[in-house]
Amino acid sequence: MEALIRNSNECVTIGKSVSQENYVLTNRYLTDHVQFLIAVSDHADALPADMTQMEAYAFQKDLGIIFIHPDTVEVKGVF
Repeated sequence: MEALIRNSNECVTIGKSVSQENYVLTNRYLTDHVQFLIAVSDHADALPADMTQMEAYAFQKDLGIIFIHPDTVEVKGVF
């Protein structure tokens, strides 16, 4: 972790403990600061309610999403 921080241009700390709230805040921060999401996930054909929290939030924000299936490496896009 120290090597990653030392070699990073920026380090943002979302929370100081592992918790569901900090996990959600981290996902939202990351999604709020990108123009496109690439997800290794099998949720390409899922409804937002069945996606991960980050995928659903990106979908809600109308971000382009590329899904790469973890088993088949099939690529599907939601733009």
